[in-house]
Amino acid sequence: MLKTALFSISRFFYCIYEITGNKHFSRKICIVLLRNFLKITLKRIITKYFNKNITREKFLDFKIVFDTYENFHYLFQEIFVHQYYYFKTNKKNPNIIDCGANIGMSILFFKWIYPEAKIIAFEPNPKSFELLKKNIEQNKLKEITLVNAAVCDVEKNMKFSVNGSQLSFLKTVKDKNEEVFVRAVKLSKYIDKTVDLLKIDIEGAEGKVISEIKSKLKLVNQMVFEYHERGNINSLSEILSNLKEFKLVFAYSSMHKVPTKYNWFIIMVYCFRDVDN
Repeated sequence: MLKTALFSISRFFYCIYEITGNKHFSRKICIVLLRNFLKITLKRIITKYFNKNITREKFLDFKIVFDTYENFHYLFQEIFVHQYYYFKTNKKNPNIIDCGANIGMSILFFKWIYPEAKIIAFEPNPKSFELLKKNIEQNKLKEITLVNAAVCDVEKNMKFSVNGSQLSFLKTVKDKNEEVFVRAVKLSKYIDKTVDLLKIDIEGAEGKVISEIKSKLKLVNQMVFEYHERGNINSLSEILSNLKEFKLVFAYSSMHKVPTKYNWFIIMVYCFRDVDN
């Protein structure tokens, strides 16, 4: 209990350090982000320890709906505080492909930093997709194409496992999570022009997808993906063999709560065309 409390406190102050030391945005924007972080953290404590469930929130210039406040708080920290998906480009309207958009927090982040961005977003989980649609519609975001499908190396209906946090992943291990059948599509069919950022967070199928789009990688300027090691289904060496034309940066993501019985670990991999990015 004490160890958990100390970890939460240290993580809280680390988040403050990350926000106040952010060099991507002006001091004014960092102060606004800090205020939102403190508000959301306080509400998370209230919902957790007073057994309240809030399923909508306003932050920055956005409105969002979600399943639980705990999940929203986690996504806000990952995407807006740690800014795992931040990228630089000289374009005002970059082309972005978001594989694994979940409820849309990453899309809100992309629209926050590049309001004119053009985004294609994939999300296979039917429940998450409904929330995703609502969040795009209620924020009146434009230039966004939503696809209710998984990206994979084949096109067919596939069995997915959906857990309580609304994460979904290719069914490869026995578990007690809800099973759903979803449509799978080949990502290569959607890459027909320059992609300024390809974001892949698909809970274990990244190796199959990167291999499938190998011939289209010449059109991708930057890519960020989460590598999920799950037994023998994902080989990092095989994935990297398809990325020789990129400069790579690795970062271990300690924020993730990984089910240890499956022996998973997660690494953020950032891929750049040149050092200027």
